[in-house]
Amino acid sequence: MNGAEKHILIYDHKHYGVPDIREAFEKKGYRIDIFSRPLKDNLKDNEFEQALEQAVEVCSPVFMFSFNFYPIISNICKKKGIPYVCWVYDSPLVSLYSYTVINDNNYIFLFDSEQYNDLRRKGISTVYYLPLAANVSRLSGYRSGEQKYSSDISFVGSMYDEEKHALYKRLYEGLSEYGRGYLDGVIQIQKNIYGTSVLESAITPEILQIMQAALYVTTNPDGVESPAYTYANYFLARRVTELERREAVERLGELGHFKLYTRNSSFQLPGIKNMGPVDYYNDMPHVFKHSKINLNITLRSIVSGIPLRVFDIMGCGGFLLTNYQQDMFEYFVPEEDFIFYSDMEELSDKCKFFLEHDDIRKKIAGNGYEKVRKYHTFDIRIEEILNTIKI
Repeated sequence: MNGAEKHILIYDHKHYGVPDIREAFEKKGYRIDIFSRPLKDNLKDNEFEQALEQAVEVCSPVFMFSFNFYPIISNICKKKGIPYVCWVYDSPLVSLYSYTVINDNNYIFLFDSEQYNDLRRKGISTVYYLPLAANVSRLSGYRSGEQKYSSDISFVGSMYDEEKHALYKRLYEGLSEYGRGYLDGVIQIQKNIYGTSVLESAITPEILQIMQAALYVTTNPDGVESPAYTYANYFLARRVTELERREAVERLGELGHFKLYTRNSSFQLPGIKNMGPVDYYNDMPHVFKHSKINLNITLRSIVSGIPLRVFDIMGCGGFLLTNYQQDMFEYFVPEEDFIFYSDMEELSDKCKFFLEHDDIRKKIAGNGYEKVRKYHTFDIRIEEILNTIKI
């Protein structure tokens, strides 16, 4: 398919990946226009709507694209008679439970196969499964040898103990002793299970009443998500992730030179060097290239999907050690392209082994890089998107 002389309007407001996907579309001959106005409300923002409608009229796009799904954009595109194509990389994303997902102009690409299957089972025909990707040509260009990023082990990501993520802490303060014990038990069970989520199903009607009495949450006025979904994915999943990441970092800090790149500059543990946040485009590739072991510890609301961090690590040629994620096994070979762990003891043992076996570690990293380069680039994903929407 050739997009010569055709326009695509991309919504970009601090989204990762826009330069990469723009480059991929342009290689196919499309002309790209960017709409970057901040959105005050996902459902109703008169100024945003007027500005976007005007932008659509000016550039006459064959479709509009965004990372993540925005109900307000879907409705405007439907009004203007153009397809709305979006690629979701966040989880949870409550907007996926908006009634607007059934707009027939939507092409919603999801990176988590479990979420895709769940929505399909519920009769949503506008969703498609599409793993994320890496811009390998860009990532391969980082050759400046920034040794300041060198480490034995590194982790890039939130520790989920920042104030904005402290939802469970605020909920916990209002819970009864029974509610605290029950939810702490559920969290510990989930912490030891990979490949499936028990969080939402564990919120019984009785427990839901207790949680709502402690900290009431409202659902979106145009959404079908249940309160249990919100508590499970925004409160409990983040708490599980916080505990898992803290335990992993604490254990591995004893093994070698560990650098942590996170926004919480006050986070400290013995053996850990907190480097603060790292710029996604300019600095993060250096971290992945200069770390002997790059960790991926997936946010627990991502049930089966491959996080963007995984593609970025492997697309840089970095060695990946990740928790078990089912979708990984559809595209990569464990022990050949990447290494996974199923519990904290296994994580520690595998870190020890690969810190002592440079040749094996480097070979696996090289295999993973080649697999991403051949099969998981933005150029390849663009082909899949265009073949699906058939415009």
